[in-house]
Amino acid sequence: MSPSFLKTFWCIIEVSPAGDLLQFDDRHLAEWLCAQVEKRQFLNHDDRDMLRRYIQSHLLLIRDVADSHHSTAEPLMV
Repeated sequence: MSPSFLKTFWCIIEVSPAGDLLQFDDRHLAEWLCAQVEKRQFLNHDDRDMLRRYIQSHLLLIRDVADSHHSTAEPLMV
């Protein structure tokens, strides 16, 4: 994944309401995040598969970031 792609992905995490990120189970969170990325950037089949694998391997971090911002009631954007 390119640095710009990763930046786009993590920006989506930062600007998404923490409650939205925390409400989904793992499968639905991955689908929702893929859809958010696809709204901003075209993904071919290989890109989509790579993104899903990346999300799956980072679910704990994604949830930890969302939970820390949700519990402090601070916006995710710094």
